[in-house]
Amino acid sequence: MQLYVYKQNKSSGKTGWNILRHDSCGARETPLAKACFPSTIKMEIEHMWEKSISTVRIVGVYRLTSWAYSSPLISYRQSKEAYILCLTATSIPSFLDLHPSIGNSKQHPTSSHRHPPFLDPLLTFLHSPLPGAGSNTGSSSGNRCGYCKTSFGSCSFYLRAQQLSVHHYELLINRGWRRSGSLLYKPHMKITCCPQYTIRLDTHRFKPSRDQRQCLHKWSRYILGEEYIREAAKLFPKSKEEKKKQKNEFDLIESVHAPEYSTIQHQTPPEPAHRLEINLEASEFSKEKYALFEDYQRNIHKEDTSESGFRRFLCASPLTYPRNSDKKLGSFHQCYRVDGRLVAMAVLDLLPNSVSGVYFMYHQDYAKWSFGKLSACREAALAKEGGYRYYNMGYYIQSCPKMLYKMEYSPSDLLDPETYEWNPLNDDLKNLLNKSKYVCPSEIRARMHSGDNVVVNDKAKGIEEPGEEENETNEENDEVQDPGYVFKTKMPGLLTDRQLKEFDVGNVNIDVAGTRAQAKDLVGFEDDTVIHSLLKETVATVGIEVAKEMIITLG
Repeated sequence: MQLYVYKQNKSSGKTGWNILRHDSCGARETPLAKACFPSTIKMEIEHMWEKSISTVRIVGVYRLTSWAYSSPLISYRQSKEAYILCLTATSIPSFLDLHPSIGNSKQHPTSSHRHPPFLDPLLTFLHSPLPGAGSNTGSSSGNRCGYCKTSFGSCSFYLRAQQLSVHHYELLINRGWRRSGSLLYKPHMKITCCPQYTIRLDTHRFKPSRDQRQCLHKWSRYILGEEYIREAAKLFPKSKEEKKKQKNEFDLIESVHAPEYSTIQHQTPPEPAHRLEINLEASEFSKEKYALFEDYQRNIHKEDTSESGFRRFLCASPLTYPRNSDKKLGSFHQCYRVDGRLVAMAVLDLLPNSVSGVYFMYHQDYAKWSFGKLSACREAALAKEGGYRYYNMGYYIQSCPKMLYKMEYSPSDLLDPETYEWNPLNDDLKNLLNKSKYVCPSEIRARMHSGDNVVVNDKAKGIEEPGEEENETNEENDEVQDPGYVFKTKMPGLLTDRQLKEFDVGNVNIDVAGTRAQAKDLVGFEDDTVIHSLLKETVATVGIEVAKEMIITLG
């Protein structure tokens, strides 16, 4: 994003102006030698950019003005101190490279944008007086779906954040959002080809199935080894009460920790067959972690990888947290090492009231040990013993075979896409999801209560071989939509018009080149400008509680 401030050059004694350019390199001031206000400013701008720009349009001015001037090419308004003008163009290669168009850094220089790529406001969620930064990237449709692979029907609303408190992120999750690196996305449930329902597990009520218990037992026996198990039983016999409890009760936390070396080290010798160490580590890049990711993608998903992609989506995190918390909070890599070798890794977000699973990978050498079940049980145990309670398992897609395992962890709840209430994933809800791609439990209950017939027969299309669970982006075919797209297409779960009026989008906090203000301080803000539409759309999707505390930074 670039911000241009035109200010009068008083030292010259003429009506010339200087341009103060704010970009990634900082602020630089360049005189406009021939700029005579106001008749030649259009010519000057065209002259300055004629080698690198095909169309210039000033679309926003900051500060109150006494009069305005506009043309098909340029519009600006006078201020006592300065002009702050935002430009949009259809072909500036350097700008397009900077535009965070849903991960598409290789976009062709001549691609057109329906809204200015460098008008994308920076989004900040504060947990302290220190601001952070991020960018609003709006709605995108026509993406290649990472689940069904066969269509270009994925549609989501996107934000990109550099700082996001764990508290605010949890609020967003409870409104249907997820993150991939610093990219936040909320699926458009009525349009996207594979509706993605937020699913969570209440670990206080979780009772592992027989299959899940057997999976943990087999893994434990492999790590400990038969010889260790026999010798340890002789050297460290259990009491009758302990044996009875072990037979009649299943302790999830005890079971997931049983084979870890930290658990049994006081019972050695004998030594176990393998040394298992599982630790929460900072979500930082290492060659060891990337090698595991590359093996997983190549052998399990048959996809190519890059270090930059791994860093961007599975290492970088915008999450911030209070340092005085009694819980571990933030983004972590939970690393599984067997005999010193990294064999599996979970990418986790530890939030005030939940453990959120971002991604999981394992080495193909350990594929037979059902690491998906092992990791889910362990993450549920982490949520329970760490006092988080809920285990957020990401999205649930009824028509995607590789997603169906999530319903095996019960009791699970699905988030209502309109009211954001949690609904038990029971047989009734599963039947509705089998009949229709889009299901809103609250709407169905309301119809039943009023006596209306409930007809659900929009059968979801079958899914072919699915890919990555959290593959929400497309590198080649995304289509950035106009601001206001979520309103035109009636995206479920938006704030109502009444809620938006009561909140007043003009009260959104903004930061312009280091100056703190409110959106209503922008000139012409209420005149249905691009920025007004972007802010309204953002508020409607993130909700009032988050909108009250966010800062949109322009510049």
